[in-house]
Amino acid sequence: MDGTDGSTTFVDSSARPKAFTAIGGAKISTARSGFGGASILLDGSSGYLTTPSHVDFDFGAGNFTMEAWIYYAGGATYPVIFGRQEPGTGMAMQFRMVGSALNLTLRDPGGSSLVSFTGGSVPTNVWTHVACSRQDTTVRLFSAGSLVASGVSSNNIAAVRPLTLGAVDDTTLSGFFAGYIDEARITKGVARYTANFTP
Repeated sequence: MDGTDGSTTFVDSSARPKAFTAIGGAKISTARSGFGGASILLDGSSGYLTTPSHVDFDFGAGNFTMEAWIYYAGGATYPVIFGRQEPGTGMAMQFRMVGSALNLTLRDPGGSSLVSFTGGSVPTNVWTHVACSRQDTTVRLFSAGSLVASGVSSNNIAAVRPLTLGAVDDTTLSGFFAGYIDEARITKGVARYTANFTP
């Protein structure tokens, strides 16, 4: 999320970089940042990032971690941090807010075997590190490094739809996030966090 204020160019700094496209009002802002002097500003009504479907986002039944620093402005009932959703009921996953709580919802391809984990509370207008991980079949949610929810899931996470940040694309867009997101990271094959930690 680094760059020039107002820019709509987002560079993936991972070892396997993907091309991200800014949609709607999504843009880089130097007004606030978790680290590095910039973040993405999302307006809660039209802005999000998207990148095409890729095998790197197919977690299968394996380990994974999704994390970001968020400056949550509140508003929407189900604002999405990371989303990857098939049309209709074929959702792969959503890492999102439910009100002020964190939520991870997973569903096998074809719409079967839905599981959902919710816990903790994320304050508004404060930078907070949020994360979810799966280690074998144990799923954990973390807010500010504290374990706030856990459960069991062996869901097969795969989809042909794009990965989105700041909204979910089920052919009809929804779940727009209002606020700032920085240092977003997805790790396939590794559960980075399994107990309380210092972000």
